Order: sequence, then C-alpha cells, then structure tokens
Amino acid sequence: MSLLKPLVWNGSFEELQSSDYLSAPIAITLTAGENLTKGDIVYFSGANTVSKAKSNASSTMDAIGIATETINNTNSGIILLFGLIGGLSSLTAGAEYFVSDSSAGDITTTRPTTENYYIQKVGIAKSTTELIFSPSYSEVITASGGSGTAIINTFTAGESISKGQVVYLSSASTVSKAKSDSSSTMPAIGIANETKSSGNIQIVTFGELTGLTGLATKAELFVSDSSSGTLTATAPSSPGSFIQRVCSNLSTTAHFIDIHPMIEI
Repeated sequence: MSLLKPLVWNGSFEELQSSDYLSAPIAITLTAGENLTKGDIVYFSGANTVSKAKSNASSTMDAIGIATETINNTNSGIILLFGLIGGLSSLTAGAEYFVSDSSAGDITTTRPTTENYYIQKVGIAKSTTELIFSPSYSEVITASGGSGTAIINTFTAGESISKGQVVYLSSASTVSKAKSDSSSTMPAIGIANETKSSGNIQIVTFGELTGLTGLATKAELFVSDSSSGTLTATAPSSPGSFIQRVCSNLSTTAHFIDIHPMIEI
C-alpha cells in the first residue's frame, strides 16, 4: 500500500514536504464511494474511499473528514481531516455540531439520543458559513444519565473517588484519580458518577453528568496537573505535563463529557 501524504494549505492545497511539520488545516486526497458535495461528512467505506457518514449505525461511522468540494462517485477529491472550512451555509455561530442520525453526510446541533445510535461531535461553527472541523471519538448510546444521554460504564475503584472526579485506567477494569503531570496517571477516560472508596463505581465516559455544584457555565475543563482527580479551566502549561480536555459545563450543576486525546507539552 502506498503512503498517503497529507495536504496542507499554502495559498492552495499541496503535499506536505519531508522537511515540514503538520499544522492545521490537514487534508488528504481520497476517492468518493458515492457522489459527494462540499460540506458532506464522510467515513472510510473502503480502502482510500469515503462515503457519507450517518450516526444511526456502526457501518456508516466514524466520521473522519469533510468534503471540501464536489466529488463525483469514483473520482478523487480533497477531504479535510482537521481545520477550518468555509463556504458553508446556515450554521449557528458558536454551536457544536454532530454527525446526523437522520440524513447521510449532514451535521446537526442536536445530539442523537436513540439507543444504539452514535454520538460524534465534528466541530464548532466559527460563523454562519465556517466550521472548525475537529472530530472527536464516537460513542454508542447505551444508557440514560440525568436529563440527557450518557454512556456509563462500571469499573472497580482503585482508591477513594468522589462524584465529579476525573479518572484514568490504573489497571485492567480499575480506575484511579487522573493527574496530568505524568503519563502514569493519564489519559483520563471519564468522570465518577458516584462516590466510592472501593468496589464497583459508575464512570460516565461520554454525555451528561448532573448533580454537581458550583460549576462555571460554558467553561471548558481539563485534567489538572496539580491536584489528582481535579478538573481545571486552565490548560496545563508546564513542560512534561499533558493537556487533555475532558468536558464543558452545561450549567452550574452539569458537565457534558466529551473526552479529547491528550497532548504532551
């Protein structure tokens, strides 16, 4: 299999050179598995081939990119993997967008709620015509939490953990409090849904967690590098620490958990 070189924007899309490093936006040339139009969200439907994503089934997920142009079936075209795309329409500035569960290739501001469907955030609208495309991991909807949808898994508490504390896998099926100053206590995989000192503990890995107090609305929260199990609105900046966004606050009493990959500083 030949190596696919990423395309980068330099006034126009061009192949990344061996002496260069990646910076947003990131795009590659892929083959259309069906007719695509600019703005269609796509998944890998075959080798080097993409088709319209739809979040009602695993067979049409995960979304990996967005078409930057019209691409007819079997033709090649540029798919944006990460970065800003303009020339769209009818977006709501500041709104989060998800893969639609009802219309293939579309995005929606409404998170799917149907059991066994998938939730995958793909970006945030910068304006009514621009989307910051940054796809997260997808999660299957298997349980209901609070007034919204959440994915809740049961683990063993490796230490005393309070509701609202962020955790990592400290061993097989066991969680302990995460801290972003070391790879040994990362990455975070969820937030505790209850307080336990031992035994089984429910961990929310995606979706809404309610019953909290004193949260700052709309704040984005990261794993703290100074206090185990704690979330902070200030991203760590110390060399050797890790940045990992875990959630945002829906209100003063609720998180929306949407865990991003960690990045070493």
